[in-house]
Parts: sequence; C-alpha cells; structure tokens
Amino acid sequence: MSRPETVRTVAETAIGPAEDPYHFYCPNVSAVDHYLAALSRYVRYAVRISPRRIAAVRRDVDRLLDRRIELMMSVPAPRVRQM
Repeated sequence: MSRPETVRTVAETAIGPAEDPYHFYCPNVSAVDHYLAALSRYVRYAVRISPRRIAAVRRDVDRLLDRRIELMMSVPAPRVRQM
C-alpha cells in the first residue's frame, strides 16, 4: 500500500540533524513562528547562557527562518481580480 503524495512525513518537516537534541516539527508557518517566539523568550529571560548554547540558538533561529521562507515561497500567490 503506498502513501499519497500529498502527505508530508515528519522527516520532511523536521529541522535539525538527528544527533542534535533540538528538533523542530514545522509543517506550517504558525508552527515556525511558535518556535521563534519560544527561542526569543528563552534568550530574553535566561540568567546564564553559555557561549556554546548562544551559538546553538542562533543556528536554530537561522534554520527556522530558512524554513519560514521556504513555506512562504511554497504558498501560491493570491489571485488579483482584474476590473
């Protein structure tokens, strides 16, 4: 039994390598925005963050922004009514 082509798997919408403990499941733009807000709160309210963790957060933000751009580009452009 084959899977329909319209169904996306978790691997296609997950961001981050398998060995990285921080995976992001991003099937749509609102999920990406949720993760970006959570990372923003984490950095804003963290008392101590190691330089290694700051670099990891920046890398995650870059990945999420790339995914957001990809999702925005995949949405068909709205039709403009001609009068």
